[in-house]
Parts: sequence; structure tokens; C-alpha cells
Amino acid sequence: MMQTENLVMHIPNRPKLDALNWQIEAGQSWGVLGPNGAGKTTLLLTLAGLKAPRSGRVLLANQAITGYTMPQRAQKLGLVFQQQQDDFPATVLATALMGRHPYLRSWQTESQADLELAQHALAQMELTELESRSIQTLSGGERQRLALAVLLTQNPDLLLLDEPTNHLDLHHQMAVLEILHQQVQAGKSAVMALHDLNLAARFCSHILLLYPDGQACWGEKNTMLQLPALEKLYRQRLITTQIAGQTLFFPYSSIG
Repeated sequence: MMQTENLVMHIPNRPKLDALNWQIEAGQSWGVLGPNGAGKTTLLLTLAGLKAPRSGRVLLANQAITGYTMPQRAQKLGLVFQQQQDDFPATVLATALMGRHPYLRSWQTESQADLELAQHALAQMELTELESRSIQTLSGGERQRLALAVLLTQNPDLLLLDEPTNHLDLHHQMAVLEILHQQVQAGKSAVMALHDLNLAARFCSHILLLYPDGQACWGEKNTMLQLPALEKLYRQRLITTQIAGQTLFFPYSSIG
């Protein structure tokens, strides 16, 4: 699906960064973990071809990401940012239909099939009743779910998500991650920057750790989610417990 060759991200004032020789395969869900400023967002932007690396390259379907036109790239991968910026008014449905733009020729209008795909995505995100609303009237959580509906309407093979649960309540966090899990089970791939260790443990098959000193390591979930590595990553003591067969992580505090 995607691979990096000696990829070193461009992060100002961070001269020492490990090179990434990393491969993302169909059916894998990668959680990118690290403290604030470790480079999670920069990595996603670099993978999407929106930020040039310091060195190395990104290959999408065995071709350099820079070799694709923007529409070609958008047919293969989609990116959801952690914050949405809406400079122009539009309805919820019109915004969802933007996911079909990479497949349209200049001045071509959306087909009935495009409309049905967008409406299905809105239904998955529980936004059907808001179709005619202006996006500028939405709450932060509703706007985040709409961004995810645009991604589902776009229907790329590789999903890049920067804190996809940002602004979401508990119900919608679980609902969104379960939908993304279904997408991966159907043969797509996902790379998600996350802050919640327990969500990463529940929904990701593989983990990439980005340390603030520039080190990086990656592998299958069970080998990566180990206390010594995570405590070093976050500079925080952690404790674990087992509930219903799942390992849960909690920050330790002597208070209370």
C-alpha cells in the first residue's frame, strides 16, 4: 500500500531524526503514538505528499508520491486533519460530496451514485438529519464527523487520520473507530495519530512510536505496547490492568 525509503521528516530545530524504512500493507491499522511535538502530524503530512521530507521518499503503490497528480493521489489516499477550517459556507451534504471531486472531470457534476455514497457516509456518521445545515453551524464534534464522512465518500485505499477522535464524545469515539476498523477489515489500510493508549490497543494492529529525541520504532501491537517503551515515550509512569481479556493503560499518580 505504502512504504518509506530512508525517510527523514523535516522538522525545524530537530537535526537528529531516525530514518523510517517502514511498510504499510493492506489490512493493517497503524497507531502513531508520541508526545506533543514528536512529529505525528508532520509524518502524516509527509506521507500524504503535502510536506517535503528532509531526505528519503514515500512510495504509494510502488510509485513515488510526487509522481502522482493531486486527483490521482486523492483517489488512493485520504487525510483527515485534527482541526477543520471552513472559510466558505456550504451545506453538510455538499461538503460530503467533495469527497467525490478527485473522480470528476472539470465542470462535471456528481452522479446519483456519488450522491448515494455521500448520503451513506453521512448516515454512518449519524449526520443524516443535518444534510441541509450549514457547516458553520456545526459543533466541533459534528464537524469532525463530517470530515470523516468526506473521507468515506472519497473511498481511498489508504486512510491517514490525525487524531480522528478529536472533539468526539465517548459514543462517537467508539462508533467512528469501529467504522474505521470495518474499513480496514475490508482491505483498506489506516494510519492514525492517537493520544489514547487504550484506543490504540483496542483498534490498531500495529504501532509506530515517535520519541521526542527523534528516535522511532515500529512493529506489531503486542510487541510495541510494553511499559518500558511507553513510559520512556511519554516520560510518565504507567500502570496496567486486564479487563475482559484486554490490557488497559493508566497514568500513575500518587495523588488520591
